[in-house]
Amino acid sequence: MSVAERILPLLSGVRSRSDNRWLAFCPAHEDKNPSLSLLQTHDRLLMYCWAGCRVVDICAAIGIGLLELFHNRHARPDPCVLRRRRAADALESWRQTEIGHVADDLRLRDMIIRKIDTALHDRALTEDEAWISLAYVYDGYTDLEYRFSCLLDGKHTLQMWRELRRA
Repeated sequence: MSVAERILPLLSGVRSRSDNRWLAFCPAHEDKNPSLSLLQTHDRLLMYCWAGCRVVDICAAIGIGLLELFHNRHARPDPCVLRRRRAADALESWRQTEIGHVADDLRLRDMIIRKIDTALHDRALTEDEAWISLAYVYDGYTDLEYRFSCLLDGKHTLQMWRELRRA
């Protein structure tokens, strides 16, 4: 197995440019356009990030050591990097689950608001009863929308996870 065959699956957005040349998203920084160039030579995989990331940082981001860029050099992955990767994966899994929970809560509140509106128009509720019910449903609605927006954008995820753990 070549070095490229071991390393390329660890990267995202990999595109072949020609024989033994690839372009991928750099895992060491927030990459919107693929900026990591890779070249497989006879004995090693060369990496260059056009945004300026160091090779050691790129390797750390994918959980490998520099020795693994060389043919037939299998070094054990750095345990700290593996822990960070598992933590990041677990946090992303929590974020995806939390998006579902918050979306369900927003949908439920919207359904209740529609039911209150229908009951008001059908005269099953008085206007005062509708206002009281709506005040209860809308309590915390803006915070929930903000939380949903942040979760979708991946902003403040760790902070939200910590706050939920404290509660």
